Amino acid sequence: MSFQIPGSALSRVLRSGIVRQRLAATGAQAGQLRSRLSAQRSYSNANDALEETPIDNDPEPSSEVSERPARFTRNGANRGRKQRGDKPVVDTEMRKQEERALMAIATGSNAADGEINDEIRGASFNRKTINMELKWLEDPRDLADRVARILRSGDPAMAAALVRQAQKEGKRCDVAWNHLLSYCMQRGFPQVAFKFYNDMKKRGRMPTSVTYTLMLKGLADAPKSTANVKMAESIYKSIKNSEVEPSIIHTNAMLSVCDRHNDMESLWRIAGDLPEEGPQAPDMRTYTIILGALQYAARHDIDKLSPHETDKIVERKDQMVMEGKRIWADVLYRWTKDQLQIDNHVVNAMASLLLEGARERDYYDVLALYHQTMGIPIFAKQPAETTKCSRFTLFRLAFLRRSQELVSQPAEDVPFVDENNQPLREEPEMEEDMEEAEAEEEIENFDMIFDSVVPKTEGLSYLQPGSKELTFIEDVCHRLPQGFAAGYSYWDHLTVESENRFEPDAIAYAQYLRLLRAGRASKRAVQVLQNQALPSGNANEKLFHLAMACCRRDRNNASVLLHANELLDTMHKALVLPDPRVLESYLELVQALSQAPHVLLNLRGLPKEERSKITDLKALGKRLQADLHLAAITALRSQVLQLHEALQNGKPGRSSRWGTLKNGSGNISGSLAVKVMARVRTVIDETLKAEYAPFVPKGDRKGLQSESKLLRTYSDKETVKKFGNLSVYPSIEQKNAFRERQLDIADEASDRKGRKADKSEEVQEPTSSDNVKQERET
Repeated sequence: MSFQIPGSALSRVLRSGIVRQRLAATGAQAGQLRSRLSAQRSYSNANDALEETPIDNDPEPSSEVSERPARFTRNGANRGRKQRGDKPVVDTEMRKQEERALMAIATGSNAADGEINDEIRGASFNRKTINMELKWLEDPRDLADRVARILRSGDPAMAAALVRQAQKEGKRCDVAWNHLLSYCMQRGFPQVAFKFYNDMKKRGRMPTSVTYTLMLKGLADAPKSTANVKMAESIYKSIKNSEVEPSIIHTNAMLSVCDRHNDMESLWRIAGDLPEEGPQAPDMRTYTIILGALQYAARHDIDKLSPHETDKIVERKDQMVMEGKRIWADVLYRWTKDQLQIDNHVVNAMASLLLEGARERDYYDVLALYHQTMGIPIFAKQPAETTKCSRFTLFRLAFLRRSQELVSQPAEDVPFVDENNQPLREEPEMEEDMEEAEAEEEIENFDMIFDSVVPKTEGLSYLQPGSKELTFIEDVCHRLPQGFAAGYSYWDHLTVESENRFEPDAIAYAQYLRLLRAGRASKRAVQVLQNQALPSGNANEKLFHLAMACCRRDRNNASVLLHANELLDTMHKALVLPDPRVLESYLELVQALSQAPHVLLNLRGLPKEERSKITDLKALGKRLQADLHLAAITALRSQVLQLHEALQNGKPGRSSRWGTLKNGSGNISGSLAVKVMARVRTVIDETLKAEYAPFVPKGDRKGLQSESKLLRTYSDKETVKKFGNLSVYPSIEQKNAFRERQLDIADEASDRKGRKADKSEEVQEPTSSDNVKQERET
């Protein structure tokens, strides 16, 4: 390899990462300061170091207000990064009352006056109750289980009193304290948990390793605030002064706090202090957290920029990719030296970071990464080296610019000027660090960082790919300019042809169908649903919606009507009720085909016997449109009858968890169902017009008239209002019929597997002539 790793790269990233982040903040035009200052909010300085205090006197929780309001669900604080954009309805006053009550319980007693105090004297227990409880809780496990049950019942005051009295009597109650701390963290009150944490230490109970990990993980999931980061740092530093041996688990929990609260400077400082060997050496979880932090820090910085600042956005993405490659170089070095074993999580974290890049080479490096770690062959062509950003990035920025222009008109940019009427510019700082970073950048070369290493190194083996890796690969092929054929090859290789093939999940199917939609491959979409998604049980409403979108984009294909009809038949087998969105998309496809005469002339699935007798072009067009409408109505007839039965006999009701448990799954939106029924009636009425009368047989015409009469009720205002906010559930007969269809599908899948097994045995078993030939050669 061309790159050299003298020691750990984390310390090198600490030097270069902070410099690059500070350089990225400089160089902006002074004329853009006004728009930034107007949107700037007051943030507390995250770089202010927390005053170190001894373990017996940790600082009290700060009263600093979070920069983002806390958001809670039914079971407590939102957990995870994906929920940060959600805005559930919260009773703020109730939350404040609960926090005040818990804080009173946490601060209302000390080691001198016991657990029964003024704040909790009005509770539904007394000292005798606590003593009777502890009489039967001699085992520490029984005590912890009892505290957990009390907390689940919603009585934290009694749980705290029970734990404090057990601590006073000298009982072992480490796990009970942990349950109390965990309860406060789950309720979304880290300040209260920190108060209990200090109270526990004042009473003589020192934190265990689990306690430190629990506190740090709880602060990682807490609402974003610099106070929570300072609190976590004080807990993390106190581990060194305790009897607990520090481990990489504690460091990973602290890094998660820095990641979730976007404090990259603290993250680099903590990661740079890690040793290369020993129990505190970085593991795969450490590298996964750092790679994810790089990705989300770049997103946070890019969100502050305007979509018009393309150069700065591309520069920030390039910086993120370079930092990620430095981390991966350290991972690769330690992996080849057999100092640690990589896993799928760290590989996917690196792949996700590369997908956030701005250039096509970054997307191609994802394929090279999976080839390096999992042995997946590369089917795509390597893009040419260029300084331009990818087409996908340009489209995304253009979409953001259009969205921003629709929301608000840009204000006039008036630059700040100096005494000589010249625009002010920010002075670049840290010139020495800049020269050092430039010199370091000249030395580093990551062109061969994703080359193969397993065949060249003894003891290394490939990882096993799965659905998540397949999803990333299909996303890469979607972004590459000529990646459609490569995406088809990857799917066939990993799901059909390879010895280590696997069954994709619904997310992988959805990503593959998006690729097929972009490539206008309607035939492949139908085959994937029929041969793979349906037998495996992964066919859902979303997949059929994406597959019908493939047919809509492939409307110039002469066989698109046949593919769409096959898709409707497959949906009838896979779903208890047809999805109204799929039916609406099918009707839009029919409408687009009826307005394209050049496609109708060669469209398969329409009768061609009577066309040769028509010489008038206008009459021929009417004939083609009538045939198309009749074919569409025939394909939709069974779906419409299912919806009609569900609307009339399916007991519609509001969508809720209890309604799903009571009536089963398979519910659909009542408003969408009524809308589709009315639209089908419009197609029938269009076909019944006088201009199409010569081309519609009399028998078919009578049937269409009766169907139009049946669907007339769904055009009524009262019916539309009735099903406006309701969900439609299938009837009992429809559920039973769906179960029979599922049994038939399972039988067909088992028969197909049996036939494949028989064929493989026939290929492997040698014939008698082969045996004779082998004996002669012997």
